[in-house]
Amino acid sequence: MKSTHFLKSIAAISALAFLAGCGQSTNSGSNTGTSSNKPADAKPVTQQVTDAAAKAVDTAKDTATKAADSAAKAVDNAKTATTDAAAKATAESQSLIDQAKSYIADKKYQPALDTLSKLANYKLTPEQQSTVDSLKAQVQKLMSSDAAGAVGNLLGK
Repeated sequence: MKSTHFLKSIAAISALAFLAGCGQSTNSGSNTGTSSNKPADAKPVTQQVTDAAAKAVDTAKDTATKAADSAAKAVDNAKTATTDAAAKATAESQSLIDQAKSYIADKKYQPALDTLSKLANYKLTPEQQSTVDSLKAQVQKLMSSDAAGAVGNLLGK
């Protein structure tokens, strides 16, 4: 049994050696000093790999630069939009404050209070908040003095 296995192994090794030997070629004609059949302009594999890696790095850098530029532009657009929205809200709230002042001047106290209550939905500057608080106090004082005067007129003062 061992001899059968041994003979099969020897046959396989011999066949491999024969096939490997058939793949080699010898230059018996004109030997110009090069034993390679490569074209003269072919780059070595390591050079090709290096070039491919360099190209991949350049592509990655370009992509990263474009992404960074795009992100910076998006941030700038968001800042501009936020600033514009804040400016618009400030202008709207100032318009409501001015409208409330107009109602107070016309002695329309309830519409003035209604307008001032709308300002609760806005983020006011400290100056605007102070003005709103002052206007509310003024309207309440005027309403109570007008109510007292109206009651006095009803009683015949």
